[in-house]
Amino acid sequence: MKLLFPSEIAAMDREEAEREIRARVQTVSISDDIVLTRVLGCPKMYLSKSDHGFAHHVMLDGHWELWLTLFMARKVTPGMKAIDVGANFGYYSLLLGLAVGATGKVAAVEPNPRIAEILARSINLNGLHWVKLFEKAVGAIDEQILTMFQPKNEPKNTAVVPDNWPSDEGAVFRVPSTTVDAIADELGGVDFIKIDAEGAEIAIVDGMKKTIEYYKPNIVLEFNAARYSDPEGFLSKFKGYKSPRAIDYHGDLIKISEKDIIETDYGQDKLVYFEKY
Repeated sequence: MKLLFPSEIAAMDREEAEREIRARVQTVSISDDIVLTRVLGCPKMYLSKSDHGFAHHVMLDGHWELWLTLFMARKVTPGMKAIDVGANFGYYSLLLGLAVGATGKVAAVEPNPRIAEILARSINLNGLHWVKLFEKAVGAIDEQILTMFQPKNEPKNTAVVPDNWPSDEGAVFRVPSTTVDAIADELGGVDFIKIDAEGAEIAIVDGMKKTIEYYKPNIVLEFNAARYSDPEGFLSKFKGYKSPRAIDYHGDLIKISEKDIIETDYGQDKLVYFEKY
């Protein structure tokens, strides 16, 4: 069975993509905690068996958040420069790496030291030398030291916390910070950014003012109004873009008002897309 590439996934509807990706899933145990899984019908990805919220699904299905997978496969093309903020084990970093190809560049940003180590192995295994790993937390200021907490068995929910955060229910660690502005400058520009940062979105966007003004990348942001003291003010930071749109179950863009972004299903995560004019 031939492998799939993002351009082929981009041409599929949700049902076909799910079927074709699942048909190519393979998972083998590498050690007591590490498995190697074929995801997205092509790249190989190392995962931790102890990750219950993400890895267990991907080991069996070969995909994650198929609506966002389809959307990104359709929007990101060869030669583009992309940043994956909150890379985790690198599912979207691998997708972006294959989509942009050797003529493009990808920054995969993952602050959790153990997860970043596993992600680095996946990048190297797939020969994606144009994907650079940043083992830092993204925030408003470059070169700070931030405290982060990873809930037990849920590394995808790692978040910035106060310095005195208890470690009873998971792991607490300290990491250096960077900004999207610093990463974009290192890449020499950026065309597409995915931000999934468990509540750190405001600080991240505060650290990408130059990027928004100068590079004007298209942005996919996980938005949750309940996390923000001023959700309207947060959305106003993207006033130089077209009206925001949401990504639906099929990976298509749909119109949505700022009022609905904030009030509909309040407290639930929404994927919001900001596209340059």
